[in-house]
This record gives sequence, structure tokens and C-alpha cells, in this order.
Amino acid sequence: MERNTEPYDFLPVVVPGDGQQDQIVGLCHAAKFFDETPGEGCIKQHYAPLSEEYLIGADASIPDFVTDADKKPCRLVIFGANIVGLVSLSDLQKLPVRAALFAPITGLEISMFEAIKREYPDDDDWKRHLSGGRREKIDKEIGLSH
Repeated sequence: MERNTEPYDFLPVVVPGDGQQDQIVGLCHAAKFFDETPGEGCIKQHYAPLSEEYLIGADASIPDFVTDADKKPCRLVIFGANIVGLVSLSDLQKLPVRAALFAPITGLEISMFEAIKREYPDDDDWKRHLSGGRREKIDKEIGLSH
């Protein structure tokens, strides 16, 4: 844990391999130790052994990861027969991911705007479905932008 200077939320647990390369045997949720010092003992008591649930293909899309990231917040990225990386929830805050998510979210917003305009051509029509407080907030926001 002392070498986790970045600090990373998850760390791969490795053991010396029988060749030149170490073998990844699991994942340690290091974030739980950010505010406390790990007790005595070895890492064996603090890591989850490697299994299919911690793997994701290198060709998987961002939505593939996001879909169940709340249950699986960290995945080891596999390409062929090798583990080539690690992706976690904190990666969703990085600029390339935000840019990739921007287009579909903007597309959804445009579709919703068009659907509302079709159903309620007059702005006041859709506003009547809102509570008084929400209506006031929107009117205030719209007033500030003009």
C-alpha cells in the first residue's frame, strides 16, 4: 500500500511467475485503506481472487463497462490471452471518456426536446405539468439566460 502514491482505488495483486512475467492473481480494493492504515498481515487477507467477473475485453465499449460498473467498479482488461490494463469507475471522469459519452447524451437531449416540442408546441403547455416551485425555477433560469 505504501507504493500506491497516486492513490489508485484498485491495485492488481501479483505473484512471481515461472518465467519472466509476474502473474496477476486478484484485485485489492486499495481505496478502503486511504483513511486507515492496513492492519498487520499480508495482502492475502485483503484481495479478491481473480475470476471472470473482474475481466472485460479490450474491444468492449464504454457503455459495456458503465452498465454494471456500480456492481463491478473495477475490471482487468484482456486482449487475447493477456491482461493488458485496468479500468475503474474513476476512469469515467477522464476527458476521453467524457467526450465519448457527450455525443449520446447530447443526442438524447435533442430527441427529448423534439418530442416535447411535438407534443407541446407552446412552451406554456408543458410547463403546466410542473409543480409551482419547478416552474418558478425554470422561469428564473430562462430569464437569466435572456
